[in-house]
Amino acid sequence: MKIVLDAGRPHVAEPEDLKSFVVLVAGSRETEPSDEGGLGEVGDFSHDGNHAFIEPAWIRKQVGGLAEDSQWSSGFEAMIAFATQKGWIDEKGRIRGHVEGR
Repeated sequence: MKIVLDAGRPHVAEPEDLKSFVVLVAGSRETEPSDEGGLGEVGDFSHDGNHAFIEPAWIRKQVGGLAEDSQWSSGFEAMIAFATQKGWIDEKGRIRGHVEGR
């Protein structure tokens, strides 16, 4: 799965790929980390800007009807469980993704 931050219009690409999780920064510099690190309802950048913490609820909202598919939902929950085991979930329950493309 890819979270694409493009000119202030974030979206989910390849939502069926539940074996990877990356945050791609494309477009204008509006998507650069701010001093606060905020990405609104999407999540936050880490202080160094190398990672972003993405809200699972935002992802579910973005994938629309796919989130209602039991197979996708089970796979998404398994992805979150794996990320939890690896320490890739922050204290707010957000998924950490490596930032690429900056």
